[in-house]
Amino acid sequence: MGLGELAKRMKDGPAGASGETTYFDESAQFSGTLHLRQSVSIDGAIEGEIECDQTVRIGPSGRVSARIRAQSVVIEGELHGDIEARGEITLHKTARVFGDMTTEGIVVEKGAKVEGRITIGSVPAPSAAAPKNLLAEVIRPE
Repeated sequence: MGLGELAKRMKDGPAGASGETTYFDESAQFSGTLHLRQSVSIDGAIEGEIECDQTVRIGPSGRVSARIRAQSVVIEGELHGDIEARGEITLHKTARVFGDMTTEGIVVEKGAKVEGRITIGSVPAPSAAAPKNLLAEVIRPE
């Protein structure tokens, strides 16, 4: 099944950004690289890499195994992979994140589970080889 058959567009979707949102429902499964200009909301299973100019939202039933680069990221489901957010990362109480996060700011609700490093500060350019400025590390066993 192709990407066009999996993704649905809707106005002012769950990701909360203005304009269109690409939506992967609970039945969607995709493996590969996604390059998106608009926000994306994921309630299905995605594997690979996600690059988004706006917001990536992983819904409560979303299961993502990918590296994410986006303006902002909102997680209610499960992510296995690293995040680079130019803006803010929001982890709701149902979030489960296994990977490193680099962001300008982060909001973590009580109950969210994180295993990885959190770097708060400038998101490095992809080619930058500067060492990470580790400000917080949270590790919780499952």
